[in-house]
Amino acid sequence: MKKKIRNALISKYGQNNVKYIAKNSYFVMANMKACAVSKDRKYWKFMILEKQYKPQLKNVLPQKILNKF
Repeated sequence: MKKKIRNALISKYGQNNVKYIAKNSYFVMANMKACAVSKDRKYWKFMILEKQYKPQLKNVLPQKILNKF
């Protein structure tokens, strides 16, 4: 399973952008759009804005943001 996950990440982001860290963790360096959302401006959640996630993000983000990607 670990090998499949590693291979999937490498195929999507490239060999030089995927690093294995400690126990079962991967660090991926990739350029992508993200959106930060906070209700109280203290605690933030980040969402990746990729076209493949757009159907799910329609339920969460305003149309103004969705139009940007």
